[in-house]
Amino acid sequence: MKFKTLITTLLITINCFTQSLDTSFSDDGKLLLENIGVFKETIVQDDGKVLFTGKNEENYGTVFRLNTDGTYDHTFGTQGKLILTTTGNLTRPHINSDGSYFIYDGNNHLIKLFNDGTVDNSFNNTSFGGQDYVVLSTGKIVAIDSKHTLKRYNSDGTIDSSYGTNGILTVFSQGQKIVRIEVNPATDDIYILDSGSSNANYKVWKLFSDNTLNNSPFIQGSFVWTTDFRFYDNKLYLSGHKSPSLNSRLTKLGIDDLNVLQLTSVDRNDFIPRNKLSFQENGTAVQLLRHYVDQYNYNIKINLFDNDYSNTNLITANFPEIEYFDDGFIASDNFLNKIYFVSGGYNNIFIARFNYSTLSINESEMNKIKIWPNPIENIVNFSTDFKTGEIYSIDGKQVLLNIRGTSLDITNLSKGIYILKGIDIYDRNINLKIVRK
Repeated sequence: MKFKTLITTLLITINCFTQSLDTSFSDDGKLLLENIGVFKETIVQDDGKVLFTGKNEENYGTVFRLNTDGTYDHTFGTQGKLILTTTGNLTRPHINSDGSYFIYDGNNHLIKLFNDGTVDNSFNNTSFGGQDYVVLSTGKIVAIDSKHTLKRYNSDGTIDSSYGTNGILTVFSQGQKIVRIEVNPATDDIYILDSGSSNANYKVWKLFSDNTLNNSPFIQGSFVWTTDFRFYDNKLYLSGHKSPSLNSRLTKLGIDDLNVLQLTSVDRNDFIPRNKLSFQENGTAVQLLRHYVDQYNYNIKINLFDNDYSNTNLITANFPEIEYFDDGFIASDNFLNKIYFVSGGYNNIFIARFNYSTLSINESEMNKIKIWPNPIENIVNFSTDFKTGEIYSIDGKQVLLNIRGTSLDITNLSKGIYILKGIDIYDRNINLKIVRK
């Protein structure tokens, strides 16, 4: 797989979406992996590498990791893949602060992997009941045990017997159903999404770190379906749609008293939110929409909600490659400022990566910012003044740091494509793709 020639691109924050596939990913922005299995969840790491979890054609649990250009990352597992023959479908991946992973195997086991894909056999992963789980600031793990109870584990995977009764806390007695949990990493307060008995009258509860429950839940309302529930940047988000209008909805809640900070409803012509919500680094919420009725429709729509909801943008795209595939999911890449769309079917997986660009200054001012020459042999010049910055290789390794000023000597860099990330004297976050010839 070879890179196409790249034009240097300046990415700063604006209220518009660049609806183009990123040709630095798999040559044309699209990648079809055939006969690999079923994969429905992913993590985009801070270095831009992407981890996928699922199962292969033989129904063995499988994990693979891609580099930022779409090639397999051979520093993970065996040539980028890990197959666990003792497990089934792998879901709920979580990356820890040390770069290790937790992954749920669907068979009441939580698996811990080191960043290179080797299994941490010191982790006691037996009798894990969690369909969903969160990791506390202490390293302890809280998981859904039943529709009424939670279970807590120590950081080594053993049951924390100090929690509730022998490690199990009864949250509800009857009439409620715990379907998702989120955690505030600063306080270890847990937020519970409760679908009730009908799955159509969702509530949000706050479980304090002392295991007491607030008495006033947020009530979503009748016939408002929730497809995802997320804690992000000290706020809670509920993504879904309302029947019978089929308008896509995004509700933002305060984390203290669960009050509604913002509710946005958008008519997308029978396209409704599916699966997980994702977030860009600037706070933009990213919501995938698929057609409500036509399961073979290969069009996708993506809502982008600005941080203050002042603007709602829409991506539309069609991919004949995904006809008869599943709804898919999206994931934000905040290292390269991209958005992934992933869908699968018949043991094939389709991945597309979009460019995303926003701007905090007006467009005419953006057009005045230049870099030259391009490609670069030794010295690159900027029409803005960097206050600080770093350069990363395309696979996420930091190769230069402490960048300042209006020019830079890259003589010591090898030929290739690099990412320059920094802040200029006007406090603008800037990402540059530069090419060393």
